[in-house]
Formats: sequence, C-alpha cells, structure tokens
Amino acid sequence: MEEKNPTIERLADQIDWYDIASKKSKTLYKALKFTSITAAAFVPLTAGIGSIQLLTGCLGVIIVLLEGIQHLNQYHQNWISYRTTCESLKHEKYLFLAGAGPYPSVNDPQVLLAERIEYLVSGEHSKWISEQEKSEKIPELNAIQRLEELTPLAKIVLGAKPKPVEATDDEEEEDDASIEI
Repeated sequence: MEEKNPTIERLADQIDWYDIASKKSKTLYKALKFTSITAAAFVPLTAGIGSIQLLTGCLGVIIVLLEGIQHLNQYHQNWISYRTTCESLKHEKYLFLAGAGPYPSVNDPQVLLAERIEYLVSGEHSKWISEQEKSEKIPELNAIQRLEELTPLAKIVLGAKPKPVEATDDEEEEDDASIEI
C-alpha cells in the first residue's frame, strides 16, 4: 500500500484552493464590472430620452453599489494575487518533481518543499490581511472621493438636482404681471 505524502497532499490542496479562489474572484470581478459598465452606458441614454428621473437615478445607485461591493471585496486584487500564488505553487511542484532548482542540493528536498509551500501560503495570507486592513481604514470622505474617481457617474448621482419644471400658462402670466417696465 502506498503511503500518503502530507507535503504533496498539502501542495495539491493549496493549488486547488488558489485555482478555484482565483477563478471565483475573476468571475465576480468581471460580472460586477460588466454590469456597472452596462448601467453606466444607459445613464446618458435614459437622461437624453427624457425617461423618468427615477430610472436614471436607479442606474446611478446600481453603479455606486457595484463599485462599492468591488472595492470592499477586492475581487480584482484577489484574482491577481490568488492566481500568482497558484502559479508559484505549481512552479515549486514542477521543480520538486524534476529535482531541479534548489532541491537537488539539499539533504531532504521534501522539507525544503514544505517550507517553500508554507512561505508562499503565509505570504499570501499576510498580503490579504494587510489589504483588508487598508480597505477598512479609509475614512468615509476619502471613500466617497475614491468612488468618484473610479466612477465619474457617482458625482452625478451624489450631486443630483431635480429637473426644472416648466411653468404653466397661468404661472407665466403671474410672473409677467410682476415685471415693472
């Protein structure tokens, strides 16, 4: 019966986890961005055709919410970071299996592999924690400014003003009566 190697099992488990997490983050990031861009494209259209203000405002709210969710969850950054870690782990696996890189020059290549796996994984965890702390420490005013930078339409929604209502004939006559010549 073949013995299970805990280092190789750990490596395979981490490669699978980072691969799945990277794909999930990529999918969520692209879905949020696609929806946000689509909603943004409809803002000028709905404003230009004179549709109800509620529809234009709702599109703006959707954009702000989607960008806020992306900013809080950092899907883009996670996608890149998880993919990088996954590929680094695969690289270590191939070096180890081929007996290349630093592995042939050490007494116990499995110990070195275990150390390098844990170094990569713990480095990823440290980066993730650091990014979470950064994203949570942004003051509200800075967050709004950053959101406006990322989504120019946020300025329109946050500074939205009601559409002027045209005066009726009776109101125009009242205004004309008060003009002195």
